[in-house]
Amino acid sequence: MQRWHADYGLPVHHFHGPKGSAFAYADEIDAWLPGFRRKINDGSDLNDSANQAKRKSIDLTAAADDLWEIRSEKTIQSISHMYAAAIDEDAGNAAAFAGLANATIYATINGMVEGSMAYPRAQEALHRMARIDPGNLDGKCSAALLDLVWKRKWGRARTGFDQVLLNQPRNANALLGRALLSIAECCLPEAWRFCWEAWKLNTLARPISAVLSWIPYLAGEYGKVLQQTSDLRVSGAYSATHAAIEALAFIQSSSLRPQLERFESFTCDYPHDRTLQGALGYFYAKSNQPARAFAVLEEIKKAGDPTNCAYAAALLLIGLNRSQEAVHALEASYAAGSIWSLGFRCDPMLKPLSDDRRFRELLKKAGPAQASRSSKAPEEGEE
Repeated sequence: MQRWHADYGLPVHHFHGPKGSAFAYADEIDAWLPGFRRKINDGSDLNDSANQAKRKSIDLTAAADDLWEIRSEKTIQSISHMYAAAIDEDAGNAAAFAGLANATIYATINGMVEGSMAYPRAQEALHRMARIDPGNLDGKCSAALLDLVWKRKWGRARTGFDQVLLNQPRNANALLGRALLSIAECCLPEAWRFCWEAWKLNTLARPISAVLSWIPYLAGEYGKVLQQTSDLRVSGAYSATHAAIEALAFIQSSSLRPQLERFESFTCDYPHDRTLQGALGYFYAKSNQPARAFAVLEEIKKAGDPTNCAYAAALLLIGLNRSQEAVHALEASYAAGSIWSLGFRCDPMLKPLSDDRRFRELLKKAGPAQASRSSKAPEEGEE
């Protein structure tokens, strides 16, 4: 149906937006059929290379959309390549531009690519999409996410997510965006409700379950975090981000020394995750092993990407009691659009910096001005 809609103008409609189930009205089909028969009879469109490219573009976009629904750190590169290939086949494919923007933003906020190049690329994809299909809701959701993590236009981000949810109340990406905005506001019960609704719509999406674990960590409910991450590990839904959140919860909830083996296993399982390295460096610093802590710090600095490395470096520097350098690293994390920067106002790891003037100034920028200070996450399913 998607192919015939693109190639021959088949009149189709969708429930719940462009990705919902498709349907057609009989009278519209009757009106469309004569023109379709003429095209079939003269054969001019069937073998046309442009139409073949459009069909291939649609197929690539559909395959990328399917992968996006269960996205993870391991699949995001393939997803991005498929959307880019779809655009190469048909530069008029608005859905492919929206998908490429989504994939680029996801990879950036999770520290897989450097934000200074990735965020403008996502913005350009959204501009091109808007010229083709200004009403594309996936694109509006991506634009709101850019406003949240990169431009820090809090009110515009809220409006963007809410507009999508007004048209598609069950849009998991928009619900997740509202959860992240509520984290920036330090309104954790609201963040939990939005994230819980998003997770129920897509229980296989690891980024959603990672945020669902992050919220109780920010609320100081470390036992809940450890139970959730343990369950996810058993069920195969675990990721590097889950491991980082679990490590941070361990730091806050128990004596560090008995956890050395677990910390080191985390970094072996996910050697490219800088936040895990920062947590390990913090452990070394607090265990009177400064030489090992500095060795980890040097490794983090060599990576060079501030989107994820800066927050990791800040954790380690806090462990070393080097507050001014830690604040400088957090400023870099904020400027780079790290997802961790959305939690600065609530993050238990950052409490030692609470008396630092520069850190207090940073917190003023790290979320909407009128932020709720509620901190306890509700139970699962609680409304």
